[in-house]
Amino acid sequence: MKKAAPAAPQFKRTILASAILLAAAGQAWAQTDTPPEEQKVIVLGSRSPAKTALDTANPVGLISLKDMETAGPLELGKLLQTLDPSFNFSSTFISDGTDIIRPATLRSLGPDQLLVLVNGKRRHQQALVNVQQTVGRGSAGTDINAIPLSAIHHVEVLRDGAAAQYGSDAIAGVINIVLKKNVGETALSGQLGTTSEGDGDLVSASLNRGWAIGDRGYINLTLEGRKRDETNRAGPDTLRVNPPRVTPAHRRLRCQGCLPVVERRSGGR
Repeated sequence: MKKAAPAAPQFKRTILASAILLAAAGQAWAQTDTPPEEQKVIVLGSRSPAKTALDTANPVGLISLKDMETAGPLELGKLLQTLDPSFNFSSTFISDGTDIIRPATLRSLGPDQLLVLVNGKRRHQQALVNVQQTVGRGSAGTDINAIPLSAIHHVEVLRDGAAAQYGSDAIAGVINIVLKKNVGETALSGQLGTTSEGDGDLVSASLNRGWAIGDRGYINLTLEGRKRDETNRAGPDTLRVNPPRVTPAHRRLRCQGCLPVVERRSGGR
């Protein structure tokens, strides 16, 4: 008569499997107990209440304060060009007033088809019309560099046409610049820079401070200054000067495309 096999090994396997299940369940319970990370709320491009970046159906990019501090550029136009792939802020030269108020474009459309908001309110357009051979010729956009970078809390970029909601000036998209609301805090920053050639020295400083007004009011002020020296990478001028040498930048720009002038001096009687 055959004896039955002992059940001890099977019992040990059952205990081991139960211990593994309990450990996995405990780990999952611990993960659900941890509070979720703080999600950013946006209101751009939607008529519904505020949503998070994951819930909205619109392609909205969020540029936080930390992103702006670690990006590097000191002006808003170059900062958006660095952090947002659909934004372009071209640098021009010998283009009249466009050298100072450079055109900002989104999705390769015109500067006047990009709507700029400040705290959800429309920002006025510039009075300068781009008439030179530059980006956005024949249009007038918005001077976004007039807003100090140290006064901005975050930027929302809607990379989609929003003409049905905001009007025909939002065909390319919408940029919403949200300013700081901090009270009782002072932020002071400064930057120094130069080029490898020893020219183009840059000195920049900014100060931001907020005060409370009553129970619900506040005032936030920003002071920013920047000084940038010129750079000259031109070669020796062999046509207008003798001996050939590198002429100063202001002379080169003034005589661009002009013919040499011959001065004649006549002796007195």
